[in-house]
Amino acid sequence: MNYKQFQNNKKSKDVFLKYLIAKMDRSDLSEKERKLMHELQNSHNERDFENKLSSAQLKKASERNAKVIFDKIGLEVPLKEKRVVYPYFIVGSVAAIALIILTIGVFNSLRFNDNSFEHMVLKYDLNHQISSDSTIKKVTLADGSIIFMNNETKISIREGKFNAFTREIWLEEGEAFFEIKRDSSRPFIIHSPNGVTTKVLGTSFNIRSYGELTNQVISVNTGRVQVFKADNESIVLDPNYKVSISYDDGELISSKSDAKKISDWRTGNIIFENASIEEFAFRLKQYYNVELVYDSNQYSNELINSSFNIDTPLEEVLSVLAKLVNSGYKEDNGKIQLKK
Repeated sequence: MNYKQFQNNKKSKDVFLKYLIAKMDRSDLSEKERKLMHELQNSHNERDFENKLSSAQLKKASERNAKVIFDKIGLEVPLKEKRVVYPYFIVGSVAAIALIILTIGVFNSLRFNDNSFEHMVLKYDLNHQISSDSTIKKVTLADGSIIFMNNETKISIREGKFNAFTREIWLEEGEAFFEIKRDSSRPFIIHSPNGVTTKVLGTSFNIRSYGELTNQVISVNTGRVQVFKADNESIVLDPNYKVSISYDDGELISSKSDAKKISDWRTGNIIFENASIEEFAFRLKQYYNVELVYDSNQYSNELINSSFNIDTPLEEVLSVLAKLVNSGYKEDNGKIQLKK
């Protein structure tokens, strides 16, 4: 069947369009179909969306996109009549399919074409470890949940532990911000070092768990999370609360927090909220690759409240630090010596 025949055959048209949309919805397009959809999504001109399309323009666009589909793919696909229930939408016209294709293109350009992040999409039933190294990564999981991974972060998905029945991942090391898709039948569980488990239904929160620091910190932006230790001691956190869990003795300390600021590292802003000199030194190494040398006994009681952007010159960051802890500093053999 060619395009002209297709235009005059409403029954085949509806079946095929539903078939194509269903394949798109379950990420089951063939390589040829994926290339075609990619071409269609990238073929739109964003300027065309500055104003609403007229009926005539929409009709032309729909006919043009439909013709491309059937010229390139044809109907060499099984078009057996089956009663199929489409849970999200039913498409019954060429105009609808064209509009969906165009909308997908605009949506993807707004949501995913962010050069600040390396973005990857994962499917169910993977046995996979993701490392962010010196970059920030954005990971979209099969359930629609999103994870932002800070520098030097490792996350594992173990076979059989993330599928249509369960959602579990492992934060092996580092820092990650989670935007969890709500699913009351499948709580989302994050396992982190020292037997700590964070359980949620649908919420957003940050977990910092670097081995070079002395504690893990979990802070909640929206919703509610429950944090368990290995001995089953637990605490429930509401928005703008955080819990610090010591690596040494497992002590839980909860307090109020500005969760938005804590997770603002996704935009390049590093916030210090009652931070130790140890944490400040860690961030200098993480973002500037310099080592801060200091006497830990002299600075054990210092708490730092400050912020900087990762584009801030190192000299400026060090000057602020020196004022906050009433110290001087100098560079010595590639290291920053801090002295009172």
